[in-house]
Amino acid sequence: NEDEERSSTTRSFTQKSIVSFYAPSKISDREEFNMNLSFLRAMLSGGVAFNFVDNYYLQEWVKMMKPTYTLPSRTTLMDKHMLQLYIDAVKERDRILQEIKCGTLLIDGWTDSSRNSIYGIMALYDHDCSEILDVMEASKERHTSDNLLQMTVDVLDKCAINTTSIKCLVTNSPTVMLKYRRIMKVNFPHMITLACALHVANTLCKDICRIKDARDVVKGNCTIVNFFTSSHSWFAHASEWASKQSNSYSFKTLCESRWYSMSQVCMSIQYYEDFLLNAVNVQGGSEKYPGIKRDVLQYINERFFLRNKELVMTINPIA
Repeated sequence: NEDEERSSTTRSFTQKSIVSFYAPSKISDREEFNMNLSFLRAMLSGGVAFNFVDNYYLQEWVKMMKPTYTLPSRTTLMDKHMLQLYIDAVKERDRILQEIKCGTLLIDGWTDSSRNSIYGIMALYDHDCSEILDVMEASKERHTSDNLLQMTVDVLDKCAINTTSIKCLVTNSPTVMLKYRRIMKVNFPHMITLACALHVANTLCKDICRIKDARDVVKGNCTIVNFFTSSHSWFAHASEWASKQSNSYSFKTLCESRWYSMSQVCMSIQYYEDFLLNAVNVQGGSEKYPGIKRDVLQYINERFFLRNKELVMTINPIA
């Protein structure tokens, strides 16, 4: 009896695990909302797709960590929480912009794939900090300097930016921007107005490549590059040849909105000159070396490479 009593006493004082005392508490609506925002920030910063919330293993892990918390749906994240993040970001942006003492305004215009006219306005400050003020679709408006001036004033007013704190204006280089910078200087004499150096270089390269002799070389370079990068067999031969050289270099393609990239295209053709001349001699001789199209062969000769070298020497100081 004494042994049984001692055993019973021991069992009654046996330490229990902390899990035995844990009862999941219901989280408040505010806490759940903040958790959703934190989860959304993590997804956005990691570039994770919204359908990740439907992942079974993610949901299982969340239940293990916080049984009373349920992940929001994709619709809730996009329609409710994304909007809240945007509102918070705009408020923080406007707070920072109101404190700027010396800023630079950047304005650029472009056409998207649907042929819509887009204008973007950005503010730079403290050497390496920037904020996007607005991105506007302006297809319905005439692209005049007066309209651009009004658009700029409206954006600055909307963001509550004091115009005296903007000391410099940088734009791209279309003709309309020349007049726009002039009238901005008249309305805001304290501003320094500048054209973007990269846009100026781009325009110069584009104008050079429009000259007949240069235009023929540009066409030839693009024809050669397009053929050798689209042919699996010849691209493999080119890659193998390049790997044996001291400085490996790949074929470069032209980005039509960045004409200074033509310098890289010309230099890639110059780099592969020996390979291309040898390819003309061996092409069509076997299955290993299939035939090269006639419109490509007409450009692969010593005279063309000399003209290409001249174009490289012309564009390189600019690009």
